[in-house]
Amino acid sequence: MNWTALSALAAAAAAVATLVNGWWQRRSAMEIARVNLIMPMREAWIGQLRDKIARYITGCARLNIDKKRDFEPLLLRYEIALMLNQDEEEHQKLEKALTGLVKLAAEEKKMDDPEVGEAVDEAKRLARSVLKKEWDRVQRGG
Repeated sequence: MNWTALSALAAAAAAVATLVNGWWQRRSAMEIARVNLIMPMREAWIGQLRDKIARYITGCARLNIDKKRDFEPLLLRYEIALMLNQDEEEHQKLEKALTGLVKLAAEEKKMDDPEVGEAVDEAKRLARSVLKKEWDRVQRGG
């Protein structure tokens, strides 16, 4: 066999091995960054969203009971809207349900009114669904 051809083949194999190794190291580094940085951030986002939704629902109920001008539910509504993904249908439905709650409070519907109970239940159901899907995404690592 020709030594020149053998040397060229060895050089080509070394080049391919170097490229594959570089690709693999980059992929591994990205996975480590995702696990160490992105996943904790997503978990924190889920916790913050859950807290804001709970405070929002409570704030809407308080508006209805106290009849005083309280801007916290309005602030929370916009914070929640900015945290949701408007490209996902379920996120859009959740935002709409939360907006409906403050409208009912503004109409001075009583908390024992069936319409208010249904609106609260729907907002909670949608919130649980959105939070569960996001939590599952965290657990899958994606």
